[in-house]
Amino acid sequence: RYGNFLFQELLPLAEATCGATISSDPTNRMVCGISSGGIAAFSAAWFQPDQCQRVLSHCGSFTDIWGGHNYPSLIRKTPRKPLKVFLQSGTNDANTPFGNWALANQTMASALEYAGYDYCFEFGVGGHSLNHGGSLFATSLRWLNN
Repeated sequence: RYGNFLFQELLPLAEATCGATISSDPTNRMVCGISSGGIAAFSAAWFQPDQCQRVLSHCGSFTDIWGGHNYPSLIRKTPRKPLKVFLQSGTNDANTPFGNWALANQTMASALEYAGYDYCFEFGVGGHSLNHGGSLFATSLRWLNN
């Protein structure tokens, strides 16, 4: 639903009301988020790669929230999609009854590697915040646009 809202409603509204011109080429579109926004970003591209093929996920919630823990298995079993993914997490990321964010992001990176995706995983020592991801932001944008 997030991808539908983003691509069918929000982007056309931005173009119409702000005079913005947004590329329709999915290789020129990137979606970004942190925590639940990180998994939402990945989901938008995963389910609609015809709309967006670049993902930047900081501390993505690929845990037992909204079925996020299912992505590594789906990535391994589904024919590869034309996505380029930048993941970031750290050893002190969240650890709750829903799962361990650091481990979940490591598992996502392993699945992306196994399935032959173009991906980058930056694993640091930080927690569930934008400190590490923010320090990598320019680097991650350059990597995703190459």
